[in-house]
Amino acid sequence: MYKMYKKLTLCFLLLLSIFIQSSLAMQDHWRERANPVPVLSVPFYHAPEVCRQPDFVTTCNNRDQACKTRKEKCGDAVGASFNETLLSVENGISRMTVHNGKYDSIHGIDDYRSAEKAGMQFHYFGENKAHTSQLDRRTNQQSNEWDRNRLIRAYNVGNLSYEDYSRGIEALETGKAIRAVSHTTLVSDRQGSQHFQMVFKPIFSNIPERRQAELQTYCTTIHEPIKSYAHQYPHVQTPEQQNNLARLDLECQAVLPSPAPVSLKYDYFDPMGVCYVKRYNRENLHKLLNFLNVRGYTQYSIAQGTLWGIGTIDNLMRSVNYSPTANYQALWNHLESKFSEEFALWTTIP
Repeated sequence: MYKMYKKLTLCFLLLLSIFIQSSLAMQDHWRERANPVPVLSVPFYHAPEVCRQPDFVTTCNNRDQACKTRKEKCGDAVGASFNETLLSVENGISRMTVHNGKYDSIHGIDDYRSAEKAGMQFHYFGENKAHTSQLDRRTNQQSNEWDRNRLIRAYNVGNLSYEDYSRGIEALETGKAIRAVSHTTLVSDRQGSQHFQMVFKPIFSNIPERRQAELQTYCTTIHEPIKSYAHQYPHVQTPEQQNNLARLDLECQAVLPSPAPVSLKYDYFDPMGVCYVKRYNRENLHKLLNFLNVRGYTQYSIAQGTLWGIGTIDNLMRSVNYSPTANYQALWNHLESKFSEEFALWTTIP
């Protein structure tokens, strides 16, 4: 009787341990949200043949699976084309290898690669989107845990060797991984002609220690090539992308050993010396905060001496629609006084 009771107790403790580990894994899965940061637009004037403009003019009919498939293949082709150039020898990348991160014909990691740069081996996890398609928030798509689960599935069906699988898992756990979204759409230029364009959006963890490691990897490997692309196509970069890239540039200077990468430089001065009257509204506050950030002020230094925390400042930087009913007139007045010289400089921007 005692032996049976002991066995039942051991079984219960084992099941409880499995349940706790599963719960902790699920908690970690949702603790990190996959938030892509748009930093770059690249025009594709000669897109792959699978990309058809009529498919992108409107959404596909629910019954038109062929249209949906063509869009997905277009996004995959554009993303692969960009990654081939981004992770090339010309950008200092060596031993670049493409792996099969799919666990069936359509599901899994769209673009899974490994490569080396500056003595660092890293892995690239790319998700390709097209037209109105976005990351699936219900599954926390492209989070660290989401990519990890896809590696496990790809390995279980035999599409990945144990070596490629285990190295990918290790890269995700140690931050030696770059996660990104490549989003392809059809856009019109000023002359009215249409062409395909891809927006590149890296993803960084919101868990501080993991974010630091991921930043180190991104900054060491692809940040400079991304900046080169931005300088090559300045006419298609949005203000949001410029601000995000400049913010990343400052973060790279903080995590990389000297010599640090050269900061992005923008000509903020109006050649005629004109100052523009800028009064408080949410859009102007959003622009002013990002201007201060590009000029080298952190969320912490901006928040000092105010009634608002670092998180609020960061949210106001990221979105003009954050907490839309709140009034931040007092914050505006404080910034105008505290950063008077920077504020005066900012008024020279049209």
